Amino acid sequence: MNVVNGFRSKENAKWAKCHLGADSLVVSDEQACFTAVSESGCQHVDIVTGGGPECFSLVAFSLSIP
Repeated sequence: MNVVNGFRSKENAKWAKCHLGADSLVVSDEQACFTAVSESGCQHVDIVTGGGPECFSLVAFSLSIP
């Protein structure tokens, strides 16, 4: 985890360029600022969540570590 200067496109793009490779896939909610991560060359998929605690049950946001 890293601290960024707010949810801003410029900050997300800067972070992505330092921390993500072109083979990365970023899955985020529908906040527009996250589309900036694609400036690093990675793929980005946004999923409309609707907010609230129910979004934590979406399969796309669950993490499975072998």
